[in-house]
Amino acid sequence: MSLPRSLHDIDAAYLTALLRSRGLISETNAVVATEDSAVGMTAGYFSALKRNRCTYLGPIDALDSFVVKAWPDFEMAPRDKIADMFVRDIKGYLIDDDRF
Repeated sequence: MSLPRSLHDIDAAYLTALLRSRGLISETNAVVATEDSAVGMTAGYFSALKRNRCTYLGPIDALDSFVVKAWPDFEMAPRDKIADMFVRDIKGYLIDDDRF
């Protein structure tokens, strides 16, 4: 799978392919709709994220809520440093299911 180029590219089709490839949903199940909400900016352009809630075709034993982020088009920092920033950034938005 290729990484999405923007937050807009993280849609039902992308999430279906990602979740199937990770074995989190069956090949016969799919994400049929997403409800997206922006979480704003935390530290400039690099911190644009969105929350995503998925509606599945059939019953699942998997998560239905995600915090997603796309890789920046241009960044001079080393790849491992960017990955560390991604993890820290996303952890800041993780909350309990009953509050999402």
